[in-house]
Amino acid sequence: QIEFSKAHWQNSKASSFFQFLGTFAEILLADKTKREGYLFTIDPETKSIYLFHENVNHLFEPLVVFGHAVEGISFNPEKKAPLDYDDIKKIIRNVTNDNVAGQDLTVQKEKMKIFLEKNRIPVKESSEDPSVLEALGVLFIHPPYNSDSCRSQNEMILNRVRQMLAKFDLADTKNSNGEYP
Repeated sequence: QIEFSKAHWQNSKASSFFQFLGTFAEILLADKTKREGYLFTIDPETKSIYLFHENVNHLFEPLVVFGHAVEGISFNPEKKAPLDYDDIKKIIRNVTNDNVAGQDLTVQKEKMKIFLEKNRIPVKESSEDPSVLEALGVLFIHPPYNSDSCRSQNEMILNRVRQMLAKFDLADTKNSNGEYP
C-alpha cells in the first residue's frame, strides 16, 4: 500500500499520480467515510478522482470523488483493474444511456430535431449512423441528445449550438406544471 495525506494530495500535480492508473485505490473522505475502486483518471484542475467501483451485483460502475473531499488516498499497485478498454466503453455507454432516466431515446431524438428546426438549424440523421443527428453538416449529436453529447471540429459552431442546447436541456427538465425543479 502506498498512502498519501490530504496535504500531499492537494499540493501535488495530478500527473504525479498517473502511475497508479488502473490500480486499486481507497479514498478517505472528509466525513471519515471511504470510497474504493480502480483508478480511471484524475481531473488535473479539481483533483476529482474517477474510479470504477464494483457494486453489490459484482458489476463495475463509475464513481466520482470530488477532490476537495479527499482526506487521504492509498493505492495498491499489485491489485490491477480486471477491465479492458472494451469493458470501460460499455460501462460509460450504459451510464450515458441510463441518464436519460428510462426515457425512450427515439422520443428524445425527435424532440431534439424539432428544437433545432424551430431554431432554424438544418438537421438530419447521419448517413453513417442513424442514431446520430447531423446539424449544419459539421456538428454531430449523439445519444442521449443533449448539449454535452455534441461533437464538432468547428469550435465556434460547437460552442454556439451548445449554448442554444443548454435551453433545450433546461426545458427538458421542466416538471408536469411547466416549472423548473
